[in-house]
Amino acid sequence: MKYMFPSTVAASLLLAATVHAASFDCQQARHPVEKIVCANSDLSKLDDELAAAWRASQAACADPALMRLHMQQAWMADIRNYARYYVGDKTKSPADSEKAHAKSLRESYRGQIDLLNADAEECQWLATLKSHTVLPKFTSPLDCSHPADVVEKGICLREYVRKPALKMHAAFVSAVSACADPQVHWRDPLVALLEEAKRTAHENEEQEGVRYTPENVEIGNIHVQLENADVPWNELKNFCLSVPLAERRAEIHITKASKQLAFTIAKLGYTPDDTAARLLVQDAKSRRTLLDVNIPNIVLSTEGGELLVNSARLYDDQGTINVGDFNFDGLDDFAVQIGNEGSYGGPNYAVFLRTPNGFVHNQRMSDLTIEGLGFFGFDAKTKTLSTFSKSGCCDHWETIYKVVSNQPVPVRMTRDLITPDDTGRIEESVYTDGRWKIVKVRKYRPK
Repeated sequence: MKYMFPSTVAASLLLAATVHAASFDCQQARHPVEKIVCANSDLSKLDDELAAAWRASQAACADPALMRLHMQQAWMADIRNYARYYVGDKTKSPADSEKAHAKSLRESYRGQIDLLNADAEECQWLATLKSHTVLPKFTSPLDCSHPADVVEKGICLREYVRKPALKMHAAFVSAVSACADPQVHWRDPLVALLEEAKRTAHENEEQEGVRYTPENVEIGNIHVQLENADVPWNELKNFCLSVPLAERRAEIHITKASKQLAFTIAKLGYTPDDTAARLLVQDAKSRRTLLDVNIPNIVLSTEGGELLVNSARLYDDQGTINVGDFNFDGLDDFAVQIGNEGSYGGPNYAVFLRTPNGFVHNQRMSDLTIEGLGFFGFDAKTKTLSTFSKSGCCDHWETIYKVVSNQPVPVRMTRDLITPDDTGRIEESVYTDGRWKIVKVRKYRPK
């Protein structure tokens, strides 16, 4: 039994708005996630790993805009919200629901731990970037003449896995040699693949209560991941052979997105896995630095050969940088596209609000870009934000928010849907006392 939750991120789980360490007594656990973490030894261990990964990430990575903290809080809120799908599942017995919930939490914890560890490793690399002057040498981590364990023996026995794995590694080494750039954080893809295979096998052994042999070891869908895995490395090799070193990481300067702000985007690498970039935001007139932050994943949308900015077109590419006064205080704020985790695979953004001392990441406004179809609208006249969402072909709704203390607060919603009897229905709702209340309904016959 676990009696303390020794994690800085537990503050998020308990919905405490603080960056200081927090814990809870498992005898006082109330939320289903708290209870299952306390009762499940595997999850308890993973929570310890998560706490250590979070501390390492915070120690290695500066977080002046609180972006990492907010993203961690969002992850914690997400696993809390997702718990309702298991707690309220009437199709399974309580024991089966708890088992399924524990499995989901293990996967979510493991993914977040990997993300935090990779984040810390990248920050440590960047902190010593100037000292990297010698190109690293890579030997194959898979030596089938002396396999290290049962997983490596199993891979070596399976030709359909062994051959593409070694082919990928050879292409990687060739690309490293062709690029000849010691200031790229070269990460051997075969090392990551072996680590994933070994973890998968270990978890399966523990869950199934078996001990694998090289002949029956379960290594997941590695062979699928290895299909054409050498291609991006061969493409990188050709890129490096054709583009001089000085031109591979050219900075992108953005001066037309805002009269108040100037942006500089510098990609931190150019390998197939390099999506991180340094984002520098300066005052357009004085050139005073307002924000200097590393973005773990940035999406560079282009149109006509130029970076796309200030664009929120529905069902289309949207701006890499979108600028506007999102909290209506007279100062330009901005958002940077960090993925495609929005509704229906749409873009999602990290939103930053300007303060007297620079910029601070705003998690709630960032969440609006996940809940809706891309970037939100903002209206300076009404001082409101708006999102547009849908479910399938025939259910669409627009939500209007006012901004209170820099946080979006829902006000009203207009929903347009087609009912099963092919009747159109427009509902007007207002948000009151923590819930939506329909105040007007109009029916129509769809054309």
